[in-house]
Amino acid sequence: MGVSDMTIWHLLSAMAFFAPLISTLWTARATHVGIGGYLLSLLIGTVLGIMCAWLLWLANKTIFGHISQNSALLQALVVVPVLLVSIAWVALGGYCGELMIKALLRIV
Repeated sequence: MGVSDMTIWHLLSAMAFFAPLISTLWTARATHVGIGGYLLSLLIGTVLGIMCAWLLWLANKTIFGHISQNSALLQALVVVPVLLVSIAWVALGGYCGELMIKALLRIV
């Protein structure tokens, strides 16, 4: 797969992976935790990132698999809402990462 084969869905999947990871590490930095807190943040962020990216990929594969047999007009009407929901999913993943690591860092 070359660079020209990359689509917006690949970029959104990458963002869905990195949003929880970055938000957990940023929260760990803001709360001034030690190396254990950073390792916990890295672990939680990676697991959440993998789950968010996989679910986004699965949803897009399922949605576009079902509408690929339909007319071009229906495909064009579905792309924008799916894109907006995907962007909201990325933001939700980052927010969930922040909330989860804040709760776990309070316990630890």
